[in-house]
Amino acid sequence: DDCDGIKSVDISNRGSIGNQAFYGCNGMETANVTNKGAVGSEAFSGCSSLKTVTLGDSIDSLGDKAFYQCTNLQAITIPNTVLSIGTYCFGYLSLSEISIPQAVMTVGDYAFQEKCEKRMQELLDAGTTVIFVSHSIEQVKRMCNKATWIEKGKVIMTGDAETVCDA
Repeated sequence: DDCDGIKSVDISNRGSIGNQAFYGCNGMETANVTNKGAVGSEAFSGCSSLKTVTLGDSIDSLGDKAFYQCTNLQAITIPNTVLSIGTYCFGYLSLSEISIPQAVMTVGDYAFQEKCEKRMQELLDAGTTVIFVSHSIEQVKRMCNKATWIEKGKVIMTGDAETVCDA
């Protein structure tokens, strides 16, 4: 459906938001989602004007690419009740001073991975705080100065990246 011109959505139904429900809604700036269930794959993908997203405590999962290519997203609230976040849910999300790359360092060929790592280093050099989640000890050592080791939902150790990675 053509949904251009919709500035805001407030969703509080009892079911999930379907796949591509608001795909490409240019002009949408705010989404408040308090329904019970899931946000489907690509539900808000390509909403290039989307600035603020608030997800309620009844959301349990976010589908693949749910907020992919929402390039102007400035704030998102995700409750700790979300049990599953799909692949590339946010693509590459950058919220002003904090950057959260998601799965960009482990996909694609070697040249693509190098390009991603170079971009991350540029962000770090510019003073951006980067939250980097990885299973690759070598990448954590190379890209981070601080690290937190989390196992089965519990913090095991926090400190200098090299020390934490060698533990």
